[in-house]
Parts: sequence; C-alpha cells; structure tokens
Amino acid sequence: MKEIRKKLEDRRGGISLAVVGAAGTGKSTLLGSIGEIYSPEEVLLLCPKPRELNSWLYAEFGFDKTAEPFADPKWRPSLEMFEADGFLKLERRLLELYDDSTYKVVILDPYTDVVKLAAHDLLKADRAATPRDSADSRGFYGSLKHKLGNFTATLVGLASPALACPKHVLVAVHAQPAKDDEKAGGVGVSFEGEVMPMIEGGHRHDFASEFDICVYTRIKHEAKVVKGKLQKEVQYMIQVGADAKRHAKIALTKRLEVNEVENNLPKLLKLLL
Repeated sequence: MKEIRKKLEDRRGGISLAVVGAAGTGKSTLLGSIGEIYSPEEVLLLCPKPRELNSWLYAEFGFDKTAEPFADPKWRPSLEMFEADGFLKLERRLLELYDDSTYKVVILDPYTDVVKLAAHDLLKADRAATPRDSADSRGFYGSLKHKLGNFTATLVGLASPALACPKHVLVAVHAQPAKDDEKAGGVGVSFEGEVMPMIEGGHRHDFASEFDICVYTRIKHEAKVVKGKLQKEVQYMIQVGADAKRHAKIALTKRLEVNEVENNLPKLLKLLL
C-alpha cells in the first residue's frame, strides 16, 4: 500500500472518482477501502444521508468517528415545516476544505441525497412540497441543474493541483434507468448507455464528465462444484470499461484490458497507476 500511496502523492493534484450503482451493490464498500491506504485522520466522510456513516467499512476504519452528517430534519411539508439549510451548510463546508491541510481524502456518500437537499433549498421559498407545487415548476429544473452543476464543480475542485493541499475526491451515487427519450436522443452527444446516475434534472447528463474515473458496481453470481457439491458464490465487482448500458470511463490511462475488477479501490488504483 505504501507504493500506491507514493504514486498517488507523486501526482499533481488528487484523483476524482464517482461510483454508480444500485443500493446494496458495494458503493460504500469500494470508497471505504481507501482506508487500506490512508489513516482515519486523513479521511473526511461527508454524509448527506446521515445513516451512511454507519456503513460497515467506514466504521471498520474509523471514518464514522469524524464523519459530518448533513440533513434537513425540519423539512416536513405535511406539517407546514419548510426549514432547509443542509445544502448550504454542505456547500460552505466544501469551500472551507479548499484551505484545509489535514485531510488527504474527501468521501461524499451519497450524492443522491445532495440532490434532495438542493431541491429543498429551492422549494422552501415557495413553501412547496414538490416542484409541481412551486410557482414555476419548469424553472425549478433549470435552477436545480445550475445549482448541482456548481456544487459538483466545487466538490471535484478539491482535487485541483492549484490548491496547496489537493485531495482525492470519492463520490457514491445511486443508479437509475435512462428514460426512453434519453436513449433515443442522447447517443454521441452527452449520453450513451441505459444506466444513469440517480439525479433529478439535466445534471445527470453532465455529472460523470466532471470526474477522472466513473465506475459501476455489479454483483456476479457463479455456481461452482466444490468437493462434488454445487455451491453458489456471490462476487462484488466494479465495471471499468464502457458498454452499451454503462458508460464507465477512466481518464487516467489508456483503455484497460479488463472490463471489470474486484470491488476494492486499492486494487483498482494499483491497476491504473
């Protein structure tokens, strides 16, 4: 692991990685495995969904002890409560980290809930529960795309070599199927594939382009005969090569000879570096 760390620190700037996948397919496990390279004191875990800090590998490496949760506990439209400051607090925290020299790694898990916090921030002025209830439902999605675009740029900017202490930025986001009109009209322009980040509005088309690496989690089921008995095995993998369904990418190296690797970040970085 010392060799991988040295190669990472010899780079100009940090690495930015997004992992996309369904719930329970190993996104937090992939990001948490960075604990094999960096100590808990060097890793900051930001949780727009507070319960994510209890993911087993975050707890195993002690990231949960200093993790920072962000939420809107008093967003309860059914009770006429529209208090929302989670998004602004998270955005301000990112800006503070531009001057930080303690952390080497920033994990954000999951981005999906950043979208919810951003939506609350837009809806609170109208005291609206949903975009349909707001004064300008069409304008809502344009504003959401702009707000999330700025947020993602700020987040990935933490890896910039222009900073005194650039960081590795690791982000998890849930997956959703592409809509029919996206499949028909986006190929070759801004989108290719059938699995997209679960992000409301147009930013889902641009999200992956902001990162050096975008991989997808998948679970592989295999049947093997062991001592004359058929046994089923489950393997947690990450897809690193693009295909018709998942537009994975790695901008740090030429196309890898393999399409998937074990769900372990140090092993992926060793392959890349």
